[in-house]
Amino acid sequence: MSCEQCGPNEAIRPERNNLDVCNWEAVETSDGVDVRIPVPREKEFGLRNPRKLQDPKLPSKKEVEEHNLSGHMPYRSWCTFCVMGRGKAAPHYKQTREDGLPELHVDYCFMATENMPLATILVAKETTSKMVMATVVPMKGASIEFPVKRCLGFLKEIGLENADVVMKSDQENSIMDVLNNVAKRRSADSKMEPFEGDGFQTGRPQGRAILEASPVGSSGSNGVIERAVQSVEGQVRTIKLALESRIGMGIPSDHDVVPWIVEYAATIINKGQVCADGKTAYERLKGKPAHLSGLEFGERILWKASVPARERRNKMDSDWRHGVFLGQRALSGEYMVGTPDGICRPRSIHRRPEEKRWEDVLSNVIGLPWKLSKHHDGDKEVFLDENPAEPSSSPTVSPLPPIVTEGSGTSM
Repeated sequence: MSCEQCGPNEAIRPERNNLDVCNWEAVETSDGVDVRIPVPREKEFGLRNPRKLQDPKLPSKKEVEEHNLSGHMPYRSWCTFCVMGRGKAAPHYKQTREDGLPELHVDYCFMATENMPLATILVAKETTSKMVMATVVPMKGASIEFPVKRCLGFLKEIGLENADVVMKSDQENSIMDVLNNVAKRRSADSKMEPFEGDGFQTGRPQGRAILEASPVGSSGSNGVIERAVQSVEGQVRTIKLALESRIGMGIPSDHDVVPWIVEYAATIINKGQVCADGKTAYERLKGKPAHLSGLEFGERILWKASVPARERRNKMDSDWRHGVFLGQRALSGEYMVGTPDGICRPRSIHRRPEEKRWEDVLSNVIGLPWKLSKHHDGDKEVFLDENPAEPSSSPTVSPLPPIVTEGSGTSM
């Protein structure tokens, strides 16, 4: 007996069905009566073919001898010595994700001036919008809270706060530690909390954080973030050299202004670097043109304290103060301004005459992204472990600076 689908000696199929059996099999009993019983059969929904690797074929003995006499030129895949001496690493295939999930590539880079300590910079790039984040961190790893908070803030800035995200990096312990903590924080925010009454009160819905790591020693597997690092480093050098030319002196890598240079470099890349589609990363993300501030980094400005008129007590005093332009906050558009008392974020600024824009700039920049002023207790906010190591003098990006109230600014 035969089955129309499976051939001889299989099952007899009087009609097709969707059961997980190949219809019925005819079995002849002792009394000569045919009984049909169901036969289980595996479902097959598709086939995944393996990638075919090159299969070298050994040539004739004469060809082998000629190749040896030619000094192993040209390269031949069947020659063991050619492969061992000149063989290339496996190519990096560019693939698009079928699931459409956004990817966040993260890595460290390091920059320093001569005879000065290294500034540790955390760089991230999202592949869909091509938005870039760059921030100085006091040290590698997640023993400090600032890098984790900065990554979470960047995800919020690009609209992925509650979305599924694939986070990719190399297998370095310090960077994997940061990404694991980011994933834990996103997961913790979404847990359900009980409340008085029946049922549960749910927190904010959070997406998954899927971690992927590149092979050890394969920098080509991190091509996206490697190119982002090159762009950030080049922009940091450019801004630093331009500022040094304006103020007539060098800037050491451990000065408080360096972390703000790094942050501003990422802002310029996002708003000013036009890609192949004719759009900047900011325009691709926001759907509207990007507008730069029209100020040079580090120039002296006047800024207005954000104090409502009804709350001003000393109305005979001016609420405009002196400061140094350090960039803009991407989320709100507020300016980042350096003063001798710390970092402020006013909404309104006024440019000064060109002759007075570069007077005494560096002494007016006091504060780091994780320690915004002399009086800001940054250690309690940043460090998580009981006995943390001393932070480097290099900067990072963190919580928002306080809005300056009346009487807290610098003197005119």
